Amino acid sequence: MKLVTTSGLSFSLHVTGYQFPNSTKDEYDSNWINVTIILVGFSEPWTSNDPSLLTWELKSLADWLGAILSGSMMENEIRFMEPNLAFQLIQRGSEKFIRTSLDLESKPEWYLGDGAFSFDLEVNDEQILNAIESLHSQLERFPGRGEH
Repeated sequence: MKLVTTSGLSFSLHVTGYQFPNSTKDEYDSNWINVTIILVGFSEPWTSNDPSLLTWELKSLADWLGAILSGSMMENEIRFMEPNLAFQLIQRGSEKFIRTSLDLESKPEWYLGDGAFSFDLEVNDEQILNAIESLHSQLERFPGRGEH
């Protein structure tokens, strides 16, 4: 999943594998996935890799983005079990922004503020659709395992 603004800021999220590749039957241990986050165009580039999502949370993110496209959104924010990552839809007139918040291991080392590092990325429907397709592709490579 990659979101890029016209000013050159970009946020990428890619699954790099299961945290516990040999665990296939446990509801949680089988489904923690390592997520690489890459920021470009900020004061400094940033990359992190941490098991911050579960497979079904990645699916929930794709569903949440799909609800933005279809206009059927119930919640304008999505958070996960590990508080490393959160997203919020911000609308300013006809413009849509996705506010991304990075915390704990995902927060850039160069960010000296208290709490999460948050930033808004203006998105259009094509970018959202591409992000959904990317997340579905990643879920095909790293599907949910065990009981859930």
